[in-house]
Amino acid sequence: MEYTKGEWKLVQPASRQIEVLGYTGMIATLRLNSLMTPQEIQANAHLIATAPKLYEGLKDALKEICKMCVRLNPQHKGCTSCEEMERSREPLLKAEGGK
Repeated sequence: MEYTKGEWKLVQPASRQIEVLGYTGMIATLRLNSLMTPQEIQANAHLIATAPKLYEGLKDALKEICKMCVRLNPQHKGCTSCEEMERSREPLLKAEGGK
């Protein structure tokens, strides 16, 4: 999956706007409107800025869970998909443009 690597950070160039920036430029712009409070805009911006770390963290966690699963269930060695893990994989698939 290709996305803008590195830290994503927040900047507030105007009082009614927050931008999420990567090292190559703007990732997203969030503007205050009548549908969301400033606190919701801020929370959404923080969530977007954290997305790369959340994505990588989930991938790492699923790998570790699979390793533990194989240790406890040797019959799963070589398994590419466990029924129990499918729900956990859904956010990764969505982030990669699937489902």
